[in-house]
Amino acid sequence: MPRILVIDDEEPFRLLVRKHLETSYDIVETGDASQALALALESKPDCILMDLYLPEFSGFELCSILSEMNATRMIPIIMVSGESSPRLEQIVNVLHLHGFLQKPVDFDDLKVRISAALATAPRERRQEPRVRLAVGLRLSGIDSSGKPFDVELVTHDASANGFSCHCCLSVPIGGAVSVSVTSSKQPVNGRARAVTIERPGSSEQRYGFRFIEKPDHWILQ
Repeated sequence: MPRILVIDDEEPFRLLVRKHLETSYDIVETGDASQALALALESKPDCILMDLYLPEFSGFELCSILSEMNATRMIPIIMVSGESSPRLEQIVNVLHLHGFLQKPVDFDDLKVRISAALATAPRERRQEPRVRLAVGLRLSGIDSSGKPFDVELVTHDASANGFSCHCCLSVPIGGAVSVSVTSSKQPVNGRARAVTIERPGSSEQRYGFRFIEKPDHWILQ
């Protein structure tokens, strides 16, 4: 079953979540924010349900940490809170959450939100270590509308067999691009396929590419 990590300092709420969801999901729970980080790494949840306000540090801080860690940044997060205000609706967009629910939670709505989050979450799991590395690249190919593109950008991180980058391209999953390293003194040409798209349509849209034809002199071997 898909695994849900529940992070909430109110034990009665965690028990309610377990009661309503345990027939469909494997529930891992904690009321401790520090332990939540360890559980997110150890249990590899498919989705996280998190309270906005936690005793040790806030859901804002925890979301920021999870979104920066390579091992957890692909996990969809649904936030819950007893507070209701227009400001909280903006938080969903700022933190790129997959949803926000006000307590007391409508569990039918929660099930719909979880199903939607799981359906849209990236399927590609990290198979090898990536390092935060800025490499100048030129990507060229055909976008989703059939128009050619040729852009220069800098990678967000890289591995021996791929890279990720922030860009405003419209390349479908599975779409191929030609790759050249602009900072290399020698021609470094290859081809890569788009395997993930994070935060699509936003200013922070990020693609993950995996090489089809690995360049001979790629920065990582």
